[in-house]
Amino acid sequence: MNINPCIVGSSVCNKSFTWPSFLKMHQRTHSGERDVCNKSFATRSVLKIHQRAHSVERPFSCNMCNKSFKHRHSLKVHQRTHSGERQCSCDLCAKSFKLRCILKEHQCTHTGERPFSCDNCDKSFTRQSDLRVYQRTQSGEHPFICHICNKSFTLKNALVVRLHTHSGERPFSCTMCNKSFIRKNHLREHLRTHSGSMITHLCYMYACLL
Repeated sequence: MNINPCIVGSSVCNKSFTWPSFLKMHQRTHSGERDVCNKSFATRSVLKIHQRAHSVERPFSCNMCNKSFKHRHSLKVHQRTHSGERQCSCDLCAKSFKLRCILKEHQCTHTGERPFSCDNCDKSFTRQSDLRVYQRTQSGEHPFICHICNKSFTLKNALVVRLHTHSGERPFSCTMCNKSFIRKNHLREHLRTHSGSMITHLCYMYACLL
């Protein structure tokens, strides 16, 4: 893992950072430089919440795992992954979801509505995330960068897979044997060896393979 020490002039302070962006943020404490985004807010409390977007502060921690969040709402949503709580139910089928925005996207699969349109062509999408991925493929943007090898990716999931290849972590485990896998689609393929089922019509879109 790359370590980026803080160097001030000809001296080195005792802090170091894994991420270059965090190092740059820390170095401003020496230079006095401040970022200004020109946004304004009606109350000081809302401004304070917004300023977390510019900092590494994550004051809301999950008491069931080691994850922490910048906003209380994000923590509350995360905690549903532990409880299995799904508050938002579709009135057209039996599915339920943790977030109302995901429910709304799901309902578009019933209505056929595609509310998210590309500004540069006539393509439209059911989900905003699909539109964002499509626009990145058109622009060549790769916003997700591996801090170990500097490779960049269009999809955040692709970066996560890359990090697993560096760390050796295999988060997708078979419940029927002791095998585990880096990618979810590799686990799905392995499960067929237990069930004996063969699926011949597979989606090979990149997002489906992660």
